Amino acid sequence: QANGWADRVVVVNMVLQEIRDEVPEQVDCIVHETLGTFLFAERGIETVLAARQRFLKPGGKLFPAAADFCLAPFEDGKLHSGRLVKAQNLWTCKSFHGVDYSSLYGQSKQEEFAKLLSDQFHP
Repeated sequence: QANGWADRVVVVNMVLQEIRDEVPEQVDCIVHETLGTFLFAERGIETVLAARQRFLKPGGKLFPAAADFCLAPFEDGKLHSGRLVKAQNLWTCKSFHGVDYSSLYGQSKQEEFAKLLSDQFHP
């Protein structure tokens, strides 16, 4: 309203799958928030493609329309040690409420280090 666009801009702040009558016709532009680790978790790309298919007019625009995907190998001894301790915590216990979990330590360690590790930081 402050910019004089109230007759042209409609904000629909809803989960895509719940939108029904709020968007009665196809639109010229979709502004979205892509969620998810590496753009794939939380069905981020799938949701944007579904929104494009359901609501965008031919020739319409998506914003953002692209994303940069950057990967860099790194080593962090403290983080590695922390994850190792996490795997050891329960799974090396020989009597947890009378149960010996120590035979599961190898599998626990393997699973802990198979988990996705992602983070963001300033170089």
